[in-house]
Amino acid sequence: MKITVERFNEVTKGLSEEFPVEEIEWKIGPMDQNKETALVFPFVNNRAIQNRLDDVIGSFSWRNEFSTILNGQLCGISIKVYEQDGNFEWITKWDGAENPEISPIKGGLSDAMKRTGVQWGIGRYLYGLDDIWVKIEKRGDSFFIKESEIAKLHAHLKGEKIGENVSSNEDEVVDKVENIVIESIEGAITTAQIGMVNALLTQFKDKSQSVLQMALNKYGVSTLESMPKVSFHEFIMYIKTQLTNVVD
Repeated sequence: MKITVERFNEVTKGLSEEFPVEEIEWKIGPMDQNKETALVFPFVNNRAIQNRLDDVIGSFSWRNEFSTILNGQLCGISIKVYEQDGNFEWITKWDGAENPEISPIKGGLSDAMKRTGVQWGIGRYLYGLDDIWVKIEKRGDSFFIKESEIAKLHAHLKGEKIGENVSSNEDEVVDKVENIVIESIEGAITTAQIGMVNALLTQFKDKSQSVLQMALNKYGVSTLESMPKVSFHEFIMYIKTQLTNVVD
């Protein structure tokens, strides 16, 4: 397939198309204190990225390359673009990732390519989805999303709502929201909310204390216990934003 400058917008649109919900995978993030539910993050694997590039561009019109930096990997994905005179050049976008603790080289290469795929628009829409918590279960030493939650995740990707917590009574929903708002603005944050913050921070591993201190400084408090409830929602969303950069 010959990609020309004139067709480049068409190519970009094709790369950015949404994936079938069955092709989306989920990474388990922070868990509740009982480790029964968890925040999960959607992503597409490298095989899906390669298939998308093959389908939109053609297998002979793109290439990837890697290089090692410090404790991580850099990946570049290039697309061959032809000009009107018949000459071509390779247009490259780069991104990188740290080597994970498990299978560090393989995992680092894989994560770097996923991030570079996003640079080309592949799966980028997944970053705009709302947070979703699902039920999880432990099998051996690892945690997995319960099979009963798959329909909920597929509906989430389609912008639909499903599950036993969705109420059809509008007045009941309004009352619940009002109660949450009232609770969130009175006094200091609760022990449960502090537990939620600590659960998020565990995902940063050795960087947890520096991330916490950065967040505390941003909101002008010295400890979690002194964080007012009125600021808690913004505080937790700020930490989640930092977490997204870690798990990408």
